[in-house]
Formats: sequence, C-alpha cells, structure tokens
Amino acid sequence: MPYAVRLQRKHQLIEIRFTGAFRYQDALSARQDASRLARGRNVRGLLVDQSEVESFPGTTANMFDFHTSHDSFFPPGFHTALVYSPATTRPADARFAETVALNQGIPFATFTFRQAALEWLLNDPE
Repeated sequence: MPYAVRLQRKHQLIEIRFTGAFRYQDALSARQDASRLARGRNVRGLLVDQSEVESFPGTTANMFDFHTSHDSFFPPGFHTALVYSPATTRPADARFAETVALNQGIPFATFTFRQAALEWLLNDPE
C-alpha cells in the first residue's frame, strides 16, 4: 500500500503519509480511511504528507473533484494541511488544490515543510 493512515494522539491529528508511486484511487481510499479514523474522535485536523512520492498522479479534474468533495468526509471547519515536494508536485498544482478547497469553505493550506504544516494545524485560530 502506498500510504499509511494513523492517529497522532499527541497532536490530536489524523495523518496520511504517501510514499513511492500512488494512483488517484489511492488518494480516495486514504481519505476514506482517514475519515473513518476521525469519526467519533476529537481530532483537530488532517496532515497529508506526500513529500516522498515519486509523482503526483492526478489530473486537474481529479484535483478539482477531490477538493470539492472533501467536506463530505470530515466535519465542518476540519483543517487539512498538505505537505508536498516541488520536485514531484508542481507548486501551481498545490496552489490550485488550496484555492479549490478554500473556495469550498474548507480550511486547507499547502506547505513544502512538514514542521510548518504541523504548526499551522496546531495554531490556526480558525
């Protein structure tokens, strides 16, 4: 499996970590797994780390569909931070994902450093 989903109890976060090659279907499955794990728990957000992937598998239409449906998997106001590597994900694609999510009212931000993403999730005032 090109991803792992886990609960970070210390920070009250769900984390999805992608590695190697993955398909768009893997992103959908990982989100579903994270949604199930978040249900009934007091978690503050989702940290998606795809900084170690070989390449981003989705099309622009995939990214749009993914981010416009994201709010149906998590409670309102659920924050999501995406960590990516500019070597494998175009910064313009990351900004597009962020813009689509924000236009849907989803608190979503992209980062190239994991620590910055974690700080945003832990300190964002809403």
